[in-house]
Amino acid sequence: MRRLALVLLAISCGQSTALLRAEPAARVESRLSPDFGKCASRSGGETAAMRDCAAQEYERLDRKLNDAWRETMSRMAGNEARSRLRQLQREWIKVRWAECDEQVAQSGMAGGTGGLLIYDTCQLEVVARRISWLEAYHP
Repeated sequence: MRRLALVLLAISCGQSTALLRAEPAARVESRLSPDFGKCASRSGGETAAMRDCAAQEYERLDRKLNDAWRETMSRMAGNEARSRLRQLQREWIKVRWAECDEQVAQSGMAGGTGGLLIYDTCQLEVVARRISWLEAYHP
């Protein structure tokens, strides 16, 4: 989880965007757009600019999440399956950011700009994982 936050920080400090592709098994990172890495590279290490990059990427992922939701719902056969998926999604919505709160708390950076970046990148991870979950969901 903290890897994406570290990657964002590394990119902002001028390190190679190849870090984004360092681990082939990172399905979450494969969901991030190339524009996100480019934006982070251009941020110059400025927190506001890095957060703008994360916000733009979040908007893109949120659209993909909504598309995945609609597509998954369309695959559900019958009201019971749709109702179950709605229930699962509502439960996820209630707890989705708890993981990010925990990451920031454990980082020792709560209240600082590093904590903001950890939270932002965690949100990207959480949404990207949910997209994968929805795409793979079969009751």
